[in-house]
Amino acid sequence: MRQSNTGEKNITYDASRNRFRVEMRVGKVSRTARCKTLEAALEVRNGWQAERDEMAAVAQAATSEHPGFVIEHRPVEVTFD
Repeated sequence: MRQSNTGEKNITYDASRNRFRVEMRVGKVSRTARCKTLEAALEVRNGWQAERDEMAAVAQAATSEHPGFVIEHRPVEVTFD
């Protein structure tokens, strides 16, 4: 993970381009944006975070509705000879 030089998570300042870079994974896709101002970079990052949180909530709801397996407990009778 890249070290942030702005004090903000997922945002770095690229001096060679004179831009703020926002990097984040949303789902399985890496996203990168370059913005002129820190405020614009914060807006992009917050939008991506909201999208990522929404995707996580949908995935959590889908897995909680349909469990992958069920453990059924039944009485067992054991007979020794």
